[in-house]
Amino acid sequence: MRELDLIRVIGREAPIAVYEPLCLAVEADAEVNETISAFATALALYRGRDFAAAATALEALGPGDSSATRLASRARSLVSSPPPADWQGINELSEKLLKALARRLNMG
Repeated sequence: MRELDLIRVIGREAPIAVYEPLCLAVEADAEVNETISAFATALALYRGRDFAAAATALEALGPGDSSATRLASRARSLVSSPPPADWQGINELSEKLLKALARRLNMG
């Protein structure tokens, strides 16, 4: 599993880490472990506000990695429009976003 993001949902103070399963643990080979490590390095760059380096590292994972592609896009947008100084790298989920996610997953 690899950590994708920290999110904060409505009504909660503490952020929640979101993970993506890549395979069963017994099936993890060197390539999977390298992908997990590379993504973790890029995520640390992102949280450290080095958005350009994070985007480059994420893009190196290839266009077939949709999670890396999405975070790279977010990092590129933060290069041109940096977050405020008190930014903590937490993705705030608004009610509007939660409803959009539910619609996308056909849950509401």
